[in-house]
Amino acid sequence: MGEVSAEMLWLVGRDRYEAFKQRQLSYTPLLPATVSFPQTGYYFMKDEQHYVFFDAASMGGAHGHADALSLEWMWKRNLLFLDPGRYTYEEGEWRRYFKSTRAHSTITVDGLDQTPYVASQEWGQPLAECVTNRWITGEEYDFIDASHNGYMRLEDPVLHRRWLLLGKKRNVMIIVDWLESAGVHAIEQRFQLPPSADVRIPDGGSTDMLKTIVDYSSAVQMQMHWKTSRDQMGDFAVVSEQGWVSEIYGVKAETSTIVGKGTMTGKMGIVTVCTPVDLEEDRMLPIITRLEIDHNRQEVSISYKDEAGPLDIRLDCDEIDWTR
Repeated sequence: MGEVSAEMLWLVGRDRYEAFKQRQLSYTPLLPATVSFPQTGYYFMKDEQHYVFFDAASMGGAHGHADALSLEWMWKRNLLFLDPGRYTYEEGEWRRYFKSTRAHSTITVDGLDQTPYVASQEWGQPLAECVTNRWITGEEYDFIDASHNGYMRLEDPVLHRRWLLLGKKRNVMIIVDWLESAGVHAIEQRFQLPPSADVRIPDGGSTDMLKTIVDYSSAVQMQMHWKTSRDQMGDFAVVSEQGWVSEIYGVKAETSTIVGKGTMTGKMGIVTVCTPVDLEEDRMLPIITRLEIDHNRQEVSISYKDEAGPLDIRLDCDEIDWTR
């Protein structure tokens, strides 16, 4: 009998010890399940393969980061999109970077933070606030629709609204960003990758339906496809830029950031379709046969095919059509 077991036996007695031991041996871990915390704005989408954290929380005080509507994603225990960490509490360039909007997987407007940065432990006013418009969870998919008002403080206000749909039985994530203003703004849609990721952008990322391939350190590969509102497509491109991640306090490492960037005039919509595969197990690479977005009607249509067969998805402000 080990030291810990002997101590437990002495503390609780033989009968209770044996009962605890039997309960431990018969324990069956629960399957991962989606859970939401609407009062805080934190949403966790989970099944046997996926783990997604979506941040629809308002700015949380001095320690908060300007990361509204950002996400982290793990698939088959492989980290696909990450949070950069904190790195340091000391005031300076790096403290500002790791708290910034551009260090997270969300949208920046005109290169600005969602909440004005003042100092290491101080944000300016107004603080960005989030609203969850819709939250749907079911057997086929989880869906979140949220917005924040951080860029409504600009002289020409910009509203950012994001939809995220995660397929549970199909390996697909759809991210739709809606941006609405009256004037002209520079926008960047950013995805933070782990240091092990290798990014390939075929044809320079400038075709009608933009495409990027990300290879991870294992046999996992992900294809990403983009489409923007028809009248905005010519001014939108996808590039890979250097980013930073801090897995341990005080230590930082270079990594890659996928950035979709362009200029918006008035309303703009961006749809991004992410399809991970395991090259050792999956027999077929996913194929996107149709990808359409209409910012006037705020509607997205996607046709997708993988080894499980065809799938048609249509999203708008009221309904989700999921047709196999």
